[in-house]
Amino acid sequence: EQSQTIADQDLLIETNIDDMSAELFGHVCESLFKVGAVDVWTTPIQMKKGRPGVLLSAICPPSRKAQVMDSILSESTAIGMRITSIERYKTVREIKSLDTPLGPVKIKIAMDGDRIINRAPEYEDCRRVANEANLPLKEVLQQVWATIHNTK
Repeated sequence: EQSQTIADQDLLIETNIDDMSAELFGHVCESLFKVGAVDVWTTPIQMKKGRPGVLLSAICPPSRKAQVMDSILSESTAIGMRITSIERYKTVREIKSLDTPLGPVKIKIAMDGDRIINRAPEYEDCRRVANEANLPLKEVLQQVWATIHNTK
């Protein structure tokens, strides 16, 4: 049985920031996704002279490099960045609808060949169901997880 993974050649673009309001980081991350980043995260770091700072990291395909760089420079207080070529592996994934007590909910299924290696609820679909049913999101997630675990 062959392993089925997808390999991407991507870029990791990072910058250290120690002079930006914490309120702006959510917006900066959203803007990076909008221009083509496939993953974005922040990490607390210690900078020179003991100052607390934030490492802003974004992964993007090479074709989106200019847009991601421009977004970092225009939306944050960064004045430079590091760019590293990376290889990213991921499993083959598919989205399926699962019948639950709350109605159909989309789940993501990760495959290695014919073997299911992970199943997980789609967050935004669970949020939609929670809003429609006027239920706490954590309850919806618990019910969907229970249905996943009871389904072969």
